[in-house]
Amino acid sequence: MPVFRVEKNSNYTTMCNYPLRDHGLSLKGKGLLSMLLSLPDTWNYSVRGLSSITPDGVDGVLTALKELERLGYLERNQQRESNGRMG
Repeated sequence: MPVFRVEKNSNYTTMCNYPLRDHGLSLKGKGLLSMLLSLPDTWNYSVRGLSSITPDGVDGVLTALKELERLGYLERNQQRESNGRMG
């Protein structure tokens, strides 16, 4: 199989190989983690925001997020908005 090399100066994500080689992490988890690392810091990291850019939908994203959280690759916190509502 040929290897394709590209110039890595824009539209490129660098990540550690550790999660990609973790036998306990599913392909769905590896894919979501890779996608999360490729998004800008200003992205809406909500379940609905993530499901809007994947074909898996809300349930698929939730399953992958729970896996990443269980294996220690992700920590989720829910914060309150200025009016006291959960955000």
